[in-house]
Amino acid sequence: MSIKRDIVIGDVHGNLLELNKLLDKLQLTSADKLIFLGDYIDGHPFSFEVIELLIELKAKYETVFIRGNHDCWMENVLNSYRDKLISGSEKYIFNTKEKTTRWISDGFSFKREI
Repeated sequence: MSIKRDIVIGDVHGNLLELNKLLDKLQLTSADKLIFLGDYIDGHPFSFEVIELLIELKAKYETVFIRGNHDCWMENVLNSYRDKLISGSEKYIFNTKEKTTRWISDGFSFKREI
């Protein structure tokens, strides 16, 4: 029988390597609850991959995702460019924004407060 743990993780900031190291050390079980305190993106180069990993974790474990200030900031920036980006490198950014916005809004059930 596994002991139920409430595991709180914050300020990942796109650092996929350290997040994976932490998850490996935790040796998660199905009884564990993961509580993420936000700031999943911005700071290290793997924000995209961090979001993908968090969505995978959501499918396997009980999770709570709280939106951090960096997450709110990025969502606002991406939404502000939705209709402005139309060609070339701007289109690439637009396509990336579409995926990121979908992950931010559909991939998580954000909580405004604990």
